[in-house]
Amino acid sequence: MTTTNMARLQDRVRINAPGAGDGMVRMEIFEILKEFFQRTNIWLLELPIFIVPTTNDYMLTTGQNVVVNRLMGLDRPRSPPPPVGPWPPNYVPMCPPQYLSVTQSEEQPYTEAQNPIFRTQRAGALLNAGSKCPILRIFQNPYVNETWIATLALNTCDPTDPDGFVTPPDWIMEKYLSGMASGVISRLMLQPGKPYSSMPGSQYHGRKFNEAVGLARTEARQMFTYGAQRWTFPTGWNSRFRYFGSYTGYVG
Repeated sequence: MTTTNMARLQDRVRINAPGAGDGMVRMEIFEILKEFFQRTNIWLLELPIFIVPTTNDYMLTTGQNVVVNRLMGLDRPRSPPPPVGPWPPNYVPMCPPQYLSVTQSEEQPYTEAQNPIFRTQRAGALLNAGSKCPILRIFQNPYVNETWIATLALNTCDPTDPDGFVTPPDWIMEKYLSGMASGVISRLMLQPGKPYSSMPGSQYHGRKFNEAVGLARTEARQMFTYGAQRWTFPTGWNSRFRYFGSYTGYVG
């Protein structure tokens, strides 16, 4: 079933590329969405990994029609899981699911194990990134049963829905719809001998697409926090420069 955002994306493309065939539009939308998520890492999924002492290799299963593009983080909760309630926690209600929920109640007090801030980083690597069920290899086994949280960057893949479209998160589609449409239009306008062929138009929409990619990549890196990079370490505590009388030099 075609979502509202996907239908709106088609409408924007057809306004700027009249006469483009349905199959061509679907193909270019698939390619642009794949490139967008490949370059931005904005489609994330927190996936619990049950670590056992007997192996360092674990097959990751997302339960979604996606490929795992990159391993963005691998963490172990600093505190043990809560004594009552589900562990790992359920997902925040999103479509499709992405992030684990952080909840508390009188019966189940809040614990650090649920909060991504209180996690200890662990090392690992994907042996076959770009597949639907890649293998995660951890570098150091704790030799006890533990639950780690892997943060994965996802991407679209075949098969598509019955209408020939992929189904990325609705909020990403809605937020960057204009830039994605420009990417599709840019590729279509590069085709020679079409009513919508236009090299200047392709260049213009290509720039708009690249701007959307840059914005999404930066926002994903800063987790959509305004002014996340404004803070700097106070100058008085800067260890690179120290004042010795009238002379300023490097320290160690």
